[in-house]
Amino acid sequence: MASELKSGAVARAAGMTAGLTLDPNQFEGDTRMAYEAAQKHPELLVQLHCYCGCQEHEGHRNLLDCFRTNHGAECATCMGEAITAAQMYEGGSPIEQIADALHRQYGNGD
Repeated sequence: MASELKSGAVARAAGMTAGLTLDPNQFEGDTRMAYEAAQKHPELLVQLHCYCGCQEHEGHRNLLDCFRTNHGAECATCMGEAITAAQMYEGGSPIEQIADALHRQYGNGD
């Protein structure tokens, strides 16, 4: 799957540590699943747009940024995007297909 990732993201992901996101163990249910997805696949989420509007309100640059703080725990859009993206990625979907699916499901005309 790494061949599907942009080379810059792969290089950044190689140096990432488990401390990149909040600890998933402090959450339950879907929230925990979303933080686990972010922790397990930072190289994926760093390439995906978040459709909740946090780039304007929180200064986020990508979906991974949502899980560096409690923002991801309070936002159904962020959680849904992360879980969907991880499931598709683990199923072998390329990044472009994942990004398109998220746009269709969460984009609301963006």
